[in-house]
Amino acid sequence: MSGCGGTCGCGASLPRRAFVGRGALGALGALVLSACGDGDIGGTYPTDPFPTGPLTINLSDFPELAVVGGLARVDGDSPTPVAIVRTGPTTFDAISLVCPHQGATVELVAPSSFRCPSHLAEFSATGVWTGGKSTGDLTALGVTYDASAGTLTINGPAAPPPPPSLGVAPTSEVFTAIQGQPSPAAQTVSITNVGGGTLPGLGAVVAYGSGQPTGWLTATLDATTAPATLTLKPSTTTLAPGAYSATVQITSPAAANAPLAVSVSLLVTAVTPSTIALANRNVAFAAASGGANPLPQTIAITNGGGGTLAGLSVGTIAYGASASGWLAAALDSPTAPASLTLTASLGALAPGSYTATVPVLAPGASNAPQQVTVTFTVASSSSSPTLALSATNSSFSAAQDGGSPASQAITVQNGGGGSLGVLALGSVAYGAGGSGWLTATLSGSVAPAIITLIASPLALPAGTYTATVPVMSAGVANSPQNVTVSLTIGAAAAIAVSPSSISFSAPFRTNPGGQVVNITSVGGALSGLAFNVTYGAGATGWLSTSSLSGTSTPAALTLRAVAATLATGTYTATVQITATGAAAQSIAITLVVSPAGLAVVIANWPALATVGGIAGSVGTVQGTATAIVRTGANSFAAFSMRCPHQGTTIRIENWQRTGSAFHCPNHDALFDAAGKLLAGSPQSTSSLVVRTVTYTAGDTTLYVT
Repeated sequence: MSGCGGTCGCGASLPRRAFVGRGALGALGALVLSACGDGDIGGTYPTDPFPTGPLTINLSDFPELAVVGGLARVDGDSPTPVAIVRTGPTTFDAISLVCPHQGATVELVAPSSFRCPSHLAEFSATGVWTGGKSTGDLTALGVTYDASAGTLTINGPAAPPPPPSLGVAPTSEVFTAIQGQPSPAAQTVSITNVGGGTLPGLGAVVAYGSGQPTGWLTATLDATTAPATLTLKPSTTTLAPGAYSATVQITSPAAANAPLAVSVSLLVTAVTPSTIALANRNVAFAAASGGANPLPQTIAITNGGGGTLAGLSVGTIAYGASASGWLAAALDSPTAPASLTLTASLGALAPGSYTATVPVLAPGASNAPQQVTVTFTVASSSSSPTLALSATNSSFSAAQDGGSPASQAITVQNGGGGSLGVLALGSVAYGAGGSGWLTATLSGSVAPAIITLIASPLALPAGTYTATVPVMSAGVANSPQNVTVSLTIGAAAAIAVSPSSISFSAPFRTNPGGQVVNITSVGGALSGLAFNVTYGAGATGWLSTSSLSGTSTPAALTLRAVAATLATGTYTATVQITATGAAAQSIAITLVVSPAGLAVVIANWPALATVGGIAGSVGTVQGTATAIVRTGANSFAAFSMRCPHQGTTIRIENWQRTGSAFHCPNHDALFDAAGKLLAGSPQSTSSLVVRTVTYTAGDTTLYVT
């Protein structure tokens, strides 16, 4: 065999294209042993460890490779013999039969193993060194199978498989909760192997922020071998309002980059208790004995505090000493805003004045119960008509520069017998400070009638304003009756958001972690919180928003970018926060989806400032160190720094040795700036593994995969 260099090695060689099935290994082993014996036969055999060019064979020439487990030795046009094993229906392995010690050709021996005839190194059927002379494993070769052509092509040394490496997405999670409310829902993190082989022994360890409570976060893995899902579940039932943090360390003894951390943030907000706010606490009815019942009257109920005012109900009505049962009270909704309707019935009531108290209840309200005092004046049917108002006072409140408050109604009733007609409203008389802010209208000229009061704050500054509305009826002894109206304008409350802008970044086909916007107010509490999202040019719908932690300030909004389906590029959106009576606030959102792989900031590597500059060990790709060469003003190349010969990490060369750019310090292999093996390299091996570089002219960062 050419290039064999020794009697023993040549005596055991096979023809140029020879097949050996597993059943024939014993006979071949006898041939090898009889030729070589067990001694240590010296000598140097400088055979290349792989074919000088691609080697293509027809499977039809090797019938034993038609079955899984079949093994063949092939001598191509180069002096390098190759062993091929069919490992599956469409998969094959190939190894060089050149001993890595000194280049002698190894031979097949029983049972299914290899032995070097020169120094008796032994190897398994897969090329792994098992005994004898200490050396490396046989070189694994790349194999391409073309099923349609029925051919195999051996392409030179296969790239060493990268070590297992942890992949975690997202790397951060946020939770929001309200004190005393149920704990937030669990969130999940994907754990993958982004390297080679398998990634067993997964573990998750929780570490809490310094000086903070512990035990509030549970981290559970559904498997100990990647891929796996990490479930994060906080328990907030015992936590006071505040910000909490924790780190979950993902571990594996097999991972080259373990541990990796997942940061967890938790915001617990205090609950502003709800309160019962009644538009009117005093209601008056009037009617004549034996006449028609007075009109029902309605009181608006709102939430004067935070959260939600729910579970509204009417308690037992308490009557004065005179009579009972004449009043009915009903709510139109158990949740504020709601209306309480009061209905008075004359029945057999004698002329006189009757009183009752209506309690309004709500289990979560801090000021429950609230009482409504009701007066019912029953006049004799023979008495003269009189003006009777359901209320003589009305109060409005509004925020400066905010909207107008809801209108209010007062009923004009006949407090005596006969008919009360020719009703009218006099001119509104304003107190000091401001005028023109009140509108009063009458629904009719005969009692009963409704006065509607509308307050418009206009551009009035903060303060309290008063007005008087006269109610008149010609020929009535107690005409006019006055309604006193007040308007209180508070300083304008404003929405405050923090942060006012958020940036997300994610490698291609991954999702970043969530971020929290804290929503507070200046100048008083705000209610009616809501949000909406608008998108800039490009994709829409990529921003996932959880529900607000509450509808009144303070509150929190969690934002998540769903980037896994987006192409690389920059995306923008705007989240607008609104509240009743306040100007909206906007939050600018930016999402940058970067190419997958190692991100390299060019400015961090001065050598890359000029064409031809080389930066080594800029990071790890597929488990191996990476070198980058600037090949042009807007172009770069990247290479694995693992020497294909025996896996040694190469070094950046100073260009003083045969024009080399990379040098292996172990066996002196030399490579040029394109990663190719130099013709005069002292060690023969394949060229460096080329990585893919993604770079856009003008960018400050390039990406290597």
